[in-house]
Amino acid sequence: MQIRLFIFFSLVTVIFSDLNAARLSSSSYALSDSLSLNISKGMMVEYGHSFSQLFSKKPRKYKKPKQRKYDFRYLEIGIGPAVWQTSHEPLMENERNAIHFFVEYGDMLKPLSYVAGVNFNAAFIQEGYLLEPEYYFFHLKYSPSRKWYNWPIWMNIYGLAGATYWQASLTNTAFGGATNNENLIEEDSGLGLITGAGVSFEFFNFSLITQFTYVLGIGQYEAGGFYPQDVHVGSAQVNVMLSYRFFLSGLQWRCPTYK
Repeated sequence: MQIRLFIFFSLVTVIFSDLNAARLSSSSYALSDSLSLNISKGMMVEYGHSFSQLFSKKPRKYKKPKQRKYDFRYLEIGIGPAVWQTSHEPLMENERNAIHFFVEYGDMLKPLSYVAGVNFNAAFIQEGYLLEPEYYFFHLKYSPSRKWYNWPIWMNIYGLAGATYWQASLTNTAFGGATNNENLIEEDSGLGLITGAGVSFEFFNFSLITQFTYVLGIGQYEAGGFYPQDVHVGSAQVNVMLSYRFFLSGLQWRCPTYK
């Protein structure tokens, strides 16, 4: 009887140990399967994300063009007579005052501007010879006062330098007799220089300008001689002019805020 009980308990013990081992192995397999499944899912998600980034197009960023914070570009037109003038040719006297006309392009925020125009109507006379020069000019105008913070905004001083193309006629007013009223006219042209300085007083878009203009030029005329001789066709002038400024960005008469 005792032997039978021992055999019975031994069999029960073996059966329970086998069941526990099988349950542990199944749980370990389940755990390993879940871990491998999670890892494979993570790899698939990461691979899909990188694949989508590879072929996805990012929206382009367009840069807006830079705009000027202040726009004070202008076109200025002015005209006025010479209140004083003198010829560079010795002994020539004033016969008729010159008129100075100009067109200027510039920017109120910059000291350098560009000027073109014509100086005409001047006449000088000496012993029956009438000299009438015209100067077509282009010069640079430099206004340092535009950068002076303590300088009055309604007043501007400047200097100028450039080149001219001059045309001048020399007329012998005493030529001809009682039956001949024609005058002997000689003409010449060439290149010259222009320089000077000035001051302008500005009110809204208008400017009152006083400018000293110095023009150099030498022509060749016979003037009653047998060979051409040098004649100074240049002159020095003091011009008083009135001008109007057109702002290219629209009507803008206010002075720049940097002052």
